[in-house]
Amino acid sequence: MLWLCRFSLGPLLIGAYALLLNDQAQEVLREFAARDGWWGDVLEFLVFALVFLLWAVNTWLCARLLTELRLPESPPQLPHELFYRVWVPRALGAVAAMVVPAGMLIAAQSYVGRSPTSLLQMRIIAAALFALGAVFIVYIVFRSRMNLRMLGGGQDTRDRVQGRLTIPELHPFDKRVFLSTVAVTLFTFFYFWLGDPAPSPVVELRMLVFNVAPLGAAAILLLALAAWIPFGSLLVYWSALSYRVPYFALMLAAALLFSLWNDNHAVRTLEQSTTAKAVADAVAARGQDCEIPPPPDAKPQPPGAQYPLCGYIRRWLRARAADIAPESAGQPYRVNIVAAAGGGIRAGYWTAGVLSFYQDNDPTFAAHTLAISAVSGGSLGAVVFDGLLVKQREATAKGSDPPACTGTFEKQPLTCRATAILGGDFLAPTLGVMLYPDLVQRFLPVAFPLTDRARALEASWESRWRDVMHDDWLNASFDALANPEPDPASGLPLLLLNVTDVEDGKRALVSPLPVAPLEFPDTTDVRKLIGKPLRMSTAAHLSARFMYVSPVATVRVTDANGTERTWGHLADGGYFENSGAATAQDVLAALQRAVAQENLGKRIQPVVMLLSNNPDLAQPTEDPSATPPDSLRFAVETRAPLETLLQTREGRGTQAQAVLKRAVEWRDTNTQRGIFKLYQPRKDIVPLPLGWMLSPSARRALDTQILQQSLVPGGTLR
Repeated sequence: MLWLCRFSLGPLLIGAYALLLNDQAQEVLREFAARDGWWGDVLEFLVFALVFLLWAVNTWLCARLLTELRLPESPPQLPHELFYRVWVPRALGAVAAMVVPAGMLIAAQSYVGRSPTSLLQMRIIAAALFALGAVFIVYIVFRSRMNLRMLGGGQDTRDRVQGRLTIPELHPFDKRVFLSTVAVTLFTFFYFWLGDPAPSPVVELRMLVFNVAPLGAAAILLLALAAWIPFGSLLVYWSALSYRVPYFALMLAAALLFSLWNDNHAVRTLEQSTTAKAVADAVAARGQDCEIPPPPDAKPQPPGAQYPLCGYIRRWLRARAADIAPESAGQPYRVNIVAAAGGGIRAGYWTAGVLSFYQDNDPTFAAHTLAISAVSGGSLGAVVFDGLLVKQREATAKGSDPPACTGTFEKQPLTCRATAILGGDFLAPTLGVMLYPDLVQRFLPVAFPLTDRARALEASWESRWRDVMHDDWLNASFDALANPEPDPASGLPLLLLNVTDVEDGKRALVSPLPVAPLEFPDTTDVRKLIGKPLRMSTAAHLSARFMYVSPVATVRVTDANGTERTWGHLADGGYFENSGAATAQDVLAALQRAVAQENLGKRIQPVVMLLSNNPDLAQPTEDPSATPPDSLRFAVETRAPLETLLQTREGRGTQAQAVLKRAVEWRDTNTQRGIFKLYQPRKDIVPLPLGWMLSPSARRALDTQILQQSLVPGGTLR
């Protein structure tokens, strides 16, 4: 029976795991049910309740119909089988009806005491869903005794589940419900189809539905699970009619075959003339600003500047010559190098929040910040921070007021806007495209780029920026930061966004400057490789493509003869090293070379700011054996190789942090001792899971810790 009902059982197990055991799914429930203000969005709750009921109905009804229909070559029924044919569909439907409210209660318990109003909201919503689920369970158990034929009642269940009916003999109510769920699924597919950005009927319909009945990530997840059930059950039925032809297995085989040519995840580029080469030419034309003998074993380098970063830093220092002043001026001039670790939207929110808060409290902070080495979500936070600086200076130059902002940081305008931008729900649109158009794309032989879920995530960032800032900066070209090369006097930190090359596991960088081999060894220059301008959102996303929600980016290049080919793929920078410390160490080395050539060793004090957003991440230590790890006990020989591969990523990160800490704090008689600062949120009663959405409680917890970590008692910056 369970095998016959496998497409009811499978989504049920997936949903139960996600809602009861997965931190991100519980964060989805918190974001939906624990919003500020009583009941949050009532309309969205009603939509969610309908989707929840649809999932429970599909789980029960599809299993029930498969027990009623006559399937060719079915084996004779066993004496006890009738009991299971009656009760297995009921049990599946009952579990589906109880999983969602149970998940809501579990999500509420994880932050008891943090927000009594939100906690009460979640409990009331859970109680309402429990009541709705209980009514549904009563219906499916007792509907045969109900004298309501319009709702499928008044039928003898034991007679109907014998597996003797044909489709015309099914109850009209059951057929109408089944066809309605199929229609909802098809509608939802077009609902999440990205379509042409220009006005079109599809786009207009989608915008109309979004404005009238918004779907959150929680509803989208349940809707997708509900959609798989009828189509999977149809495959089971058609397979039985076709003498057990394995249609589902054939679809999987087709998906594997089509993957050779239906890749729709190419890097989004702007249709402009390439400027990456212009930057390299401008740097080369400037000459060798850093005359450093190459290492003895270095291969002959191509023409152009061999140390563009060092040259940029020398110009950066000269632009601040009046502030650096002679040694008699007293305090050395601090130069900040930021390493922003990865971690989804949690990292983006933490990075942009901490940096913006520093800037709000010390307007010279950005001018003292040389570069930001960012990974994954930290790259999004770094791009947002630089963008806010640009817009703040544009508003000041025009004498206009920036867009109004309210909230925790109302008196800190930059921080207020950073947290408002990154406090949006970026998971819902991405999940919708991922589970509908992009999932269908896997089974089509031709690629449709507009079904790419990566586009949906980038578009959601652009839309949120537009809503808060009323301009389209995230949709602008990343090359605007070069123009044709970065201006060292602009006061904008240099953005170094870390990426990983999938095919060889090496580091790649998105940088406004050329990525020179002598400064960033064994590293790919992404902008030079792609050869076309990237949007700000795309540049940030190249660094933040982690674990299936964001697909790896396909890089297509054009040969000298004009032929386009696939070069390879790029993934999240955290695969290589998740803290940004390795690249920050290269920046520190370039700074030290430039300082030596400018004879400023006594006047420059490097300050490394490591923004780690993971409260559970181990800190670098001199003796790792002093803190024994949790030892493996179960199935050690089987788990050890995989566990080693997974933990190597974290170990590589802490080792890079330790090396960076030692490098910045080491000094000799001719240099200032540097400072290493670690910013890490503490463990809190509010969970801070990975993902692309933060609940109100998680945002409040991060806001509180931004205040606590950026200020010391007395209100001065650390």
